[in-house]
Amino acid sequence: MITIRNLRPGIFASGLLLTAFGFVSTAMWKVVFWPPLIFLSGLIGLSLVTAFALKKLFGCTLATAAGFFWLLLLVYFCGLAATISVAILGLSAMALGSMLLPVPVGARPALSILVGLAILSGFIGWLLPFPLHYRIGYLLLLLLLIAWRRADIAMLMKSMAGSWRGATGESAALAILAISVLGVASTFAWTPVIHSDDLSYHLGLPTQLHDLGYYSMAAASNVWSVSAWSGDVVQGMAYLLGNSEAHGAVSVLWAGLTVALLWKLGESLGLN
Repeated sequence: MITIRNLRPGIFASGLLLTAFGFVSTAMWKVVFWPPLIFLSGLIGLSLVTAFALKKLFGCTLATAAGFFWLLLLVYFCGLAATISVAILGLSAMALGSMLLPVPVGARPALSILVGLAILSGFIGWLLPFPLHYRIGYLLLLLLLIAWRRADIAMLMKSMAGSWRGATGESAALAILAISVLGVASTFAWTPVIHSDDLSYHLGLPTQLHDLGYYSMAAASNVWSVSAWSGDVVQGMAYLLGNSEAHGAVSVLWAGLTVALLWKLGESLGLN
């Protein structure tokens, strides 16, 4: 009987072959901007060297060691305060969302964070015009929520760790390939915010919450100011918690949730 699991090696190989064929048939090397490619290739090489050293020192898997390397780079470029603030926000969202999700639900940790962020951003969104947004209040509220639900958070984190060990231990080569690809992809979070819409609106809301304690919604100066999107509210919460802009760190949180859910989707389809 032919199943997706039986076809898995062929699907993986065909993807690589089709990519190579497309690259050669369209002469992509003529339009590739080589300096960034060389830089990123060097980073991958450095991550592998560091991973081998960490594996020897601590006995962890190569993929785990490489993941730690890319995580350190993220913390460096995104900022320690921003990274910690997003971690607090993610844990508090997990604490809140896990109350609404039954235990048997697949991908429960990632779904709990998504549900929790939806609740938090929805609640805070209605309070944006009021002078209630201060760092100490946010910290106390979210840390109390984490402390209250610490047992459930620990259980979910243990589940995530178990899934990670299972995935990285099954195929070391594919695991290190996946981590290298994700590491390179994560470099999007290293760059500063430069686009006009980000500066005028997407960072306008977090900046006002931080500087004023409320969001003015001045539609006369910016027509988008009355569209308080949930993603921008999350940015605002992270900004207040870390006392600094957290655009890159929040983007990594969204990317991490996307990868986790795609991972679980592939697992449910028998692609793992």
